[in-house]
Amino acid sequence: MLLGTVIGVLGFVSYGAAGQGGNEDCPAGTTQVAKFNWDGTTYVEEGGPGPVTITNGTATGGDFTSTVFIRVVIVKGGSGPIATKTIEVNGFSGSFDNSGLLNAGGNVPDVSNVKFCTGEAPTTTTTPTTTTRPTTAGAPAPAARPVGAQPVLTG
Repeated sequence: MLLGTVIGVLGFVSYGAAGQGGNEDCPAGTTQVAKFNWDGTTYVEEGGPGPVTITNGTATGGDFTSTVFIRVVIVKGGSGPIATKTIEVNGFSGSFDNSGLLNAGGNVPDVSNVKFCTGEAPTTTTTPTTTTRPTTAGAPAPAARPVGAQPVLTG
């Protein structure tokens, strides 16, 4: 159940309730490449070393780098009305935190786990621009002059 949506510095962020116990799957079109659990002192990766490294980890968040493209990060904290948030990263590094999460007691919970999901990078389209200058039919083209030369006025 989606409860709210905001646009953040990192990109699109969405918040969700505690469906599936708050352990949300990676969104359609993405695949989980790493999951870390907060053990009270550090983030511990499930299944051994993978492509993601967390630094500056605390109970409220951390920074990450990855050797693979990360499309989204899913942050879980508690099991309250806003137990998860999905951050659109679209890159190889970033940060995550517990801001916006809300537990059943009305408090911001510590991060309990964080998932990293890879997927196709979004495509961008560049449209070339052209500039046209109006011309007068039959008018002579201006004469070329050396760079720095001053125009000569006659008449």
